[in-house]
Amino acid sequence: MSETTASSAKHAGGRASLAAGDGQSRAHLIPYRPADAAASPPVAPEMQSVPVVVLIHGIGMSHRYFQRLGDQLSAHGRVVLLDLSGSGSTKTPTAGMTNAAKAESVGALLDEIGVASCVVIGHSMGVQSATELALRHPDLVSRLVLIGAAVGARRRTIANQTSTLAANNFLERPLLNFIQFTDVLRCGPRWNSAEREVAMAHPLEQRLPVLKQPVLVLRGSRDLVAGSTWSRALAETARNGELAEIGGANHSVHHSASEAVTARILTFLTGTAHHLEERRTA
Repeated sequence: MSETTASSAKHAGGRASLAAGDGQSRAHLIPYRPADAAASPPVAPEMQSVPVVVLIHGIGMSHRYFQRLGDQLSAHGRVVLLDLSGSGSTKTPTAGMTNAAKAESVGALLDEIGVASCVVIGHSMGVQSATELALRHPDLVSRLVLIGAAVGARRRTIANQTSTLAANNFLERPLLNFIQFTDVLRCGPRWNSAEREVAMAHPLEQRLPVLKQPVLVLRGSRDLVAGSTWSRALAETARNGELAEIGGANHSVHHSASEAVTARILTFLTGTAHHLEERRTA
């Protein structure tokens, strides 16, 4: 993709980058591509009333493993696939970034490209940054989707997570493992280590109940990282939460079962549409 200026990135595909301290966040933009576009009259982008969906990856990954889900969601709105600092082709900071710092970086980048309201989807340890973004910018984040939420309160050690992720990799598809291997290699051991320490210190179960936005906790039924008990507890802890499972899917359910995940997300968005009306009239 070619680089895009902030003004043109509001409605077009491309990339937009923003420095975050000595690091950098990057947005990969997928424009709205309705399935029935060929049968519909052309509409100017600024006249299209469609949601913006922002996807935040987990530790060691990049926007690449969200591409399938992003393509599916683009039939229903504009999509922003993020690369957080130190991931993909972004700059790596000299020191680790807290989830709060990541949230502020993402918030600034979304403001730069003209996003005023969005649905935020986080995967694995990316749910932590997604949650902090929703807490710090409630007017920006309308609803939150947490896929394969990490890290379980009783499994919050680097050794436990390392062994669990290794076991999970044997269940994932070869393409996903290839993407993960190359992304982790790009991040390097220093940054991965710093990121894991930040993730282990984040009390998701304490932060989630503070949220006012509707929350969908979604997992694959064979997810070794986000267990059923932990995921159910998160959904019950949220003020307006619900749990969904995709049968036969693993931790990266958004990659292996993108169509099923898209369908479940759309059901969630439709069922919580009243929340947006309440915010507009408040």
